[in-house]
Amino acid sequence: MTWNEHSEPSAEQPRYVGQEAIDQRGGKIGTVTDILSDDQTGQPAWAIVNTGLVRAEHYVPLVDSYETDEGRIVLAFDKATIKNSPKAGREHVLLRSAEDELRRYYGLAA
Repeated sequence: MTWNEHSEPSAEQPRYVGQEAIDQRGGKIGTVTDILSDDQTGQPAWAIVNTGLVRAEHYVPLVDSYETDEGRIVLAFDKATIKNSPKAGREHVLLRSAEDELRRYYGLAA
């Protein structure tokens, strides 16, 4: 499943929590701990991924991501890129200013 404007409704999001996140080569990145939806569309937009280092959680955009038949979430970014991204706060609230910073970091259009 690719997350975009044609994805399943946000009611499906909880099933991704707890799933393994991997990169496009199959390398383990961490575990999905939360999914954040786009406020306008209600579609999944960001994953919170625990990379395992000192319980560090990072925001990862779900653009070009998909779920494998085994239930893993394949992300479009490698572990090093994600580990060096801004960390997620405890509340997993993504303010507009933080989202803009993350979009710049990941090279995404605003």
